[in-house]
Amino acid sequence: MSIKIKYKLTGTGWAEAKFVMPRKTIKIEISYLCNPLPELIKGILDITNSKKEFVEVLFSHEPGETKLQIVKLSKTELQISFYHYPEGTFPSQLSYSFDKSKKITYPSIKIQDYNFLGSYQININEFANAIKDAITNLLLLVTISEYKAIWTMPFPTVAYKKFLDICK
Repeated sequence: MSIKIKYKLTGTGWAEAKFVMPRKTIKIEISYLCNPLPELIKGILDITNSKKEFVEVLFSHEPGETKLQIVKLSKTELQISFYHYPEGTFPSQLSYSFDKSKKITYPSIKIQDYNFLGSYQININEFANAIKDAITNLLLLVTISEYKAIWTMPFPTVAYKKFLDICK
């Protein structure tokens, strides 16, 4: 089974990611409130280099956010799962408070508070190559300087170069 990922900038501070899987397509609007492209690249690098077995990538939009969880199942397989939090508050950016001891406390948001959108098991190299293809296609549409101007954050050039090494 295969996956195709499409990633495009749709306006100043806005993007769209589309994950096309054999039986399901998940389309995610993304706002400037997050920066998922470098998180996705770093997450796959960490998994392939055995630094992590689990990674989350947040795609904030207004209102709500979508969370992509990536779990390493074996040396060659991943489980990717998508969750959507539809409320007007972004769980990853909830305000915090201080208790009397000046300790920061955060509201308790659990994965159960999200709506499950679906999951998919995929080969690590296949997923990495789908990400590489999405970024390659993005860079055919915009230059790195245009990316920064439209997205309002710099393109993750250093991480992307490291990432390309694992896709060979």
